[in-house]
Amino acid sequence: GELLDRSKKLQMYVQSMEHISDVIIYGDADLQVDITFDTQKMQAYGLQNSEVIKAIQEFSYIYPVGNVDQKLNHIYVSTEDGKTDLASWSETLLNIAGKKRYLTDVATVEVGYPQDDTISRFNQKSSITLKVLQAETGDAIVIVQNMRGVIDSFEKNYPDTKVDISL
Repeated sequence: GELLDRSKKLQMYVQSMEHISDVIIYGDADLQVDITFDTQKMQAYGLQNSEVIKAIQEFSYIYPVGNVDQKLNHIYVSTEDGKTDLASWSETLLNIAGKKRYLTDVATVEVGYPQDDTISRFNQKSSITLKVLQAETGDAIVIVQNMRGVIDSFEKNYPDTKVDISL
């Protein structure tokens, strides 16, 4: 989370520079909801995995929450435009095979960034790559010189963050 937050701040700094058309972050991650089924609770309610998965997928269709990806007894939901707080997910009421159940009745829910899978690495350290696109007008040499000033300022504000430029 912290590396991504800092990258977004640096992105804003660079984006505000003259003659920059866009700044794209690579290696970042969207907030994700990790839903782990509790098979004992599901059995106690007489529910099958497939019924719970279907109810979550139907919920995501009615209330757009992002991409739903199922792996074994987990469901991962990207939250690009959906709910991002744990309390909202915990209080989600699902219609599972005609039975009303809260999501937490049948699963544990965690909200966070899936960094282990998505954050890139450089020299054995977590890293984020910013792709800086030059506008049609502007001198690339001047842009790089200005960018160095922005980066120096950024590193003073965040001394434990190292920014490298590669061309």
